[in-house]
Amino acid sequence: MRATFYDRKGQASIKLTAERGVVYEDRVEVKGNVVLTYGDSLKVETQRARWDRKGGRITSEGPVRIETPEGEEVGEGFVCEAHSGRWWMRSVRGQVLAP
Repeated sequence: MRATFYDRKGQASIKLTAERGVVYEDRVEVKGNVVLTYGDSLKVETQRARWDRKGGRITSEGPVRIETPEGEEVGEGFVCEAHSGRWWMRSVRGQVLAP
């Protein structure tokens, strides 16, 4: 499954890929090698994620690996505002900074 999320200006902001997904009236749930990318600045890998249409947020409750130009973080739980690309991890377990 592939999906593209757009910012308020109509520009592509976040791309999502996953092995499979289910579209409901108020949300989309994806699972299996889920990858979210936000340009060259953010890559998120997890096994399950959910997009809430009303809230405009992409969330994951399980293990998450995040790559940024500054390094990598691993932890549990992830929230991303689809319209702005702002994100945060709920519980960081480790961090590796880029040289």
